[in-house]
Amino acid sequence: MKIMDYEALAREFIDLRSASQSIRIERETAKMMKGEVFVLLYLHKYNGIAYPKDLSKAMAATTARVAVVLNHLEAKQFITRQTDPNDSRQTIINITEKGEAEIETVLKRILSHVAHFFEELGEEDAKEYLRLQRKIAKIEENEIF
Repeated sequence: MKIMDYEALAREFIDLRSASQSIRIERETAKMMKGEVFVLLYLHKYNGIAYPKDLSKAMAATTARVAVVLNHLEAKQFITRQTDPNDSRQTIINITEKGEAEIETVLKRILSHVAHFFEELGEEDAKEYLRLQRKIAKIEENEIF
């Protein structure tokens, strides 16, 4: 019986991940997971409102980083800020119609790329890829590195 060399697999994984930065689908999804697109997607998903502390936690970013992103989005008129009527120390972030339109456009573009990616993989491999991604997410949920 052959013993699996998990370290060799780990090395191959690291090599693949470093090479994956040149793969368009990886770049697009990585971009979506940070910054302005992430905030707009979060707001879109959660009824158009959020608190900065929730965004900070979801982004795994400092509140200072979130503030910079929010400033940019506000300057583009994609969000507004208002004082929470129940707690004047808190600020509520709201997505605007312009912000909704922007995230819809971005989502359409990304969904088109991902759908094409899955089409190239084929049905069986696309389903297997998603199954493994769900498993990885579940493992990482329980792990602290």
